[in-house]
Amino acid sequence: MKLSVVDERNAPIREPFVLRLSCWSLDRYLREAPEDARWEFVRCEAKGCGKVLTGPAVRLAPDVVREPDVFVVRPEEIHRATGVPWTLYLSS
Repeated sequence: MKLSVVDERNAPIREPFVLRLSCWSLDRYLREAPEDARWEFVRCEAKGCGKVLTGPAVRLAPDVVREPDVFVVRPEEIHRATGVPWTLYLSS
């Protein structure tokens, strides 16, 4: 299987990028993942611990902003994830 990643203009996107293929098994990954690029096989399981998110910058304190690859927000706190960057602390 040949895989191409393109943007909305159909222009190729060069590495690095994250691509999630939910239908792949470990066996398929070992057979088909190209040897000439960095690939990882990660099996994520829902455990009810919160919402797993990627992406935006996160304000952890008034003067602390981080942009993690992956982070988890507890279900009872997801309503606090607002703005850009997301604000995940209680302001005083």
